[in-house]
Amino acid sequence: MNDEFLNSLEAQKTTIEQSRINCRLLLLLDRIFPINMLQSPFVKKGFILAAKIMSAVFE
Repeated sequence: MNDEFLNSLEAQKTTIEQSRINCRLLLLLDRIFPINMLQSPFVKKGFILAAKIMSAVFE
């Protein structure tokens, strides 16, 4: 295996781990706040942004 292939696999692994963190944070936010509040696209985008910021902090 060459280095380029291994680097590609490592990048995919990082992306999958990041997605898992984002999903966990969104599920947590969904439990904290009422579901009808998350139906608003504006609020939902805000929570997704907050989840991305939180996951960056926890890395």
